[in-house]
Amino acid sequence: MNMGEIVITVVAAVLAAFIFLVYPTLTTAEQNEKVTQLAAQQVVSDYVNKIATKGVITASDYDAFIQKLNATGNTFDVNLEVQILDTNSGDKTALTSGSLIGTNDSYSIFLSSIQSNPDYDLTGFKLKQGDTIVVKAKNTNTTIAQQLRQFFYKVTGQEGSIAATASAMVVNNGGK
Repeated sequence: MNMGEIVITVVAAVLAAFIFLVYPTLTTAEQNEKVTQLAAQQVVSDYVNKIATKGVITASDYDAFIQKLNATGNTFDVNLEVQILDTNSGDKTALTSGSLIGTNDSYSIFLSSIQSNPDYDLTGFKLKQGDTIVVKAKNTNTTIAQQLRQFFYKVTGQEGSIAATASAMVVNNGGK
């Protein structure tokens, strides 16, 4: 063998190793991450819909929600926000028709405030019809697919994460 054939053989071996080892690992990891993404989105959507239907946020439901998210094999940072509908009587004298009852404003309450409510552990944090619940979950660990992407796409700076978001308007007053 001459020097040219040796170089070609080495390049072919490296290319074959990439094609037969690294590429399947990368595609499998990407597929696993997509499945996990779908599962996390479903868990978040189910939890938000449960709150919107029941009209109450309970400690047991939240704990079950976190367990389902963690069952995906990842850890998540969860941001739970409730936009409380605050009805204000308003000033009808300045308005033309007088048929306007008032303005609807909302203010936000976050998970830490909800959990510090004395009723949270016993009966849950009650919501009323028209309130909006927004839940965002994003993984805090680095998946195998993310590690491989960071290695191969270091120059392009592409990143990915498992993130799920859902929101819904509460349809029942809490405690019904």
